[in-house]
Amino acid sequence: MPLTFRRALLGAFLCGVLAAGAFAPWDLWPLAWLAPLGLLQLLAGRGARQGLWLGLSFGLGMNLPGLEWIHVSMTQFGGLPLPVAMLLVALLAAYLALYPALACALLNRFFPLPGAARTLLAFPA
Repeated sequence: MPLTFRRALLGAFLCGVLAAGAFAPWDLWPLAWLAPLGLLQLLAGRGARQGLWLGLSFGLGMNLPGLEWIHVSMTQFGGLPLPVAMLLVALLAAYLALYPALACALLNRFFPLPGAARTLLAFPA
């Protein structure tokens, strides 16, 4: 039974959170391989528009935990109020999430059928 789109969005977000675990301070490097594979499974059989949203959800899941330290610099050294700093970090995470969103949309647009060429050549490129 295929996942509903809402569940796929949640799954993509969770794959992004797992991908963030591959970086410091957690350093669980196998997640850098497993999380994108989960995203690829969620992208299979969907259109470019859904691919865009799934990539955006993945990017937000990856960038929000990874950028949480930036608000400290903004509040302690920049003098910004905490809610403003958190909003700016969320905007930065959303901007950075546009990169995987575009990659997923283009992948689903130009390589709609799942297969080895899509996984091994098109997605990394």
